Amino acid sequence: MIKETFDAAEVRFTSDTHYGHESIIGFCDRPFKTIDRHDTALHEKAWEEVGSDKVFIHLGDFTFERDGRAQKLVDLMPGAMKILVAGNHDYDFVTGYEGWDLVVPYLELSLRRPEGKPAELVLCHYPFHVWSGSHKGVTHLHGHTHGRLPAAVRDTGGARIDVGVDNWDYRPISLEQIERRVKQVKAGKEDGRAPWAVAAGQFEWR
Repeated sequence: MIKETFDAAEVRFTSDTHYGHESIIGFCDRPFKTIDRHDTALHEKAWEEVGSDKVFIHLGDFTFERDGRAQKLVDLMPGAMKILVAGNHDYDFVTGYEGWDLVVPYLELSLRRPEGKPAELVLCHYPFHVWSGSHKGVTHLHGHTHGRLPAAVRDTGGARIDVGVDNWDYRPISLEQIERRVKQVKAGKEDGRAPWAVAAGQFEWR
């Protein structure tokens, strides 16, 4: 098991970008007319949120492009450090590329705050029903479901949140945004699914 520690303000998360996957536009009702427009928009949004100085953690299903095009996409990603928590569509031509600083199937994080206790996180591409520390306030971040799976907030403080682009306006997100959504779910103001999944009445991965 690998555990990393960073400053919370310096980390951004995303998942399920599916660069080069034309069918994802229809599957998830993404608002782009072509895959080129889709890829350009997601790339630009990533740079707006991450820049060149932050830790960028991608929770899997990075691209359907192969070989040289996949490597170029990694090279063009923002971030001073690039971490891939690999998903089911991250094949050898993605995971084996040296442009990543770290490639793992599972990752635990401790994110330091200016004040108070650090945030403890468990990261995997796939959603867990229970996870290490779920009964002690640890937050589980995942992708894979494209916003179809409602978030889970436990009475003991632990929460499960989908960080995929379909849930977050196709942008990487911060710990602050994640914790704000957990509060919204806990208050019953939303259930944590992506807007397109809510409109389609989809509650789980199919």
